[in-house]
Amino acid sequence: MACPALPTCGLALAESERMLPGLIERIEKLCAETGLAGEEIIIRSTGCPNGCARPYMAEIAFVGKAPGRYQVWLGGNAPGTRLNRIWKDVVKDPEIENELRPVLARFAKERHSGERFGDWCDRVFLKESTASLAN
Repeated sequence: MACPALPTCGLALAESERMLPGLIERIEKLCAETGLAGEEIIIRSTGCPNGCARPYMAEIAFVGKAPGRYQVWLGGNAPGTRLNRIWKDVVKDPEIENELRPVLARFAKERHSGERFGDWCDRVFLKESTASLAN
């Protein structure tokens, strides 16, 4: 899901609706590389922090910060009952796959049977990220 963003919305800081189909293709290729071909992951994108496409509940969300630059949020759940958390504050569009590759590879190796990406992020990955920031 994506908000219209540029050029429709005057609040948009980055592309959303026009860039998301290509980004999803790139993420699908990355999933295939990491052994997650066909894995359902809820992805949402907005061109600004207002959240019109409800990015803060997605398993992976991209929130526009500037042209071609996005915050990456991880850890929402499929029913939409858990908010995700910011993982990376500014990622340039061409770097998104390189940033997500190690996370998706870990998910493929460490998840419980049937566990969704957002649930794994909340259970393991984001807890580790928060703990390392506290140290």
